[in-house]
Amino acid sequence: MAARVFASPGDGLLEQVPVYPPILRCPGNMGLTRDEAPLARRADGRYEVDWEAFERAIHSRTRAFILCNPHNPTGRVYTREELARMAEICGRRGVAIIADEIHCDLIYAGQRHVPIASLGPEVAARTVTLMSPSKTFNLAGLKCAIAVVTDAALREKFLATKVDLVANPNVFGFAAAHGFDSLYNTIPKQD
Repeated sequence: MAARVFASPGDGLLEQVPVYPPILRCPGNMGLTRDEAPLARRADGRYEVDWEAFERAIHSRTRAFILCNPHNPTGRVYTREELARMAEICGRRGVAIIADEIHCDLIYAGQRHVPIASLGPEVAARTVTLMSPSKTFNLAGLKCAIAVVTDAALREKFLATKVDLVANPNVFGFAAAHGFDSLYNTIPKQD
């Protein structure tokens, strides 16, 4: 749904591959082009951003970048510096950010999740952050997720796109998601 806010059929959606299959299928489901930026796999098996591939994957048709952080399936938690570089490249190239941060509570010891929108108001203004208790607390059946959209105009467009696509959460899902306020309160507010 967030991709519909930024892109129309024929536009491009930037994805870092490998990635969770529903994210991988998103462009095809919407008539978009998948602009792939393959992650580089090191000899020790750890994945990292190939910055040249990331820049090369952005075309004039690319409208948004789906960031999966922590990354699924690699488990990679991006550092503040890596996120800042992604945000800078996307900002310079006019690419919005859809931040799938649903796995933010499932990270290895010693790691720290940083929401990309928390990097500053200019990043938050062009980012839709998606979160849910579904993965961390095994509550997928409650069908509840949240989208943090701090920019008022972008939020209005997001809500208009939601009509007839996504139902309101049920009371159990809403109660389960209530504890997420501490996470999304780290993202700067626009109004």
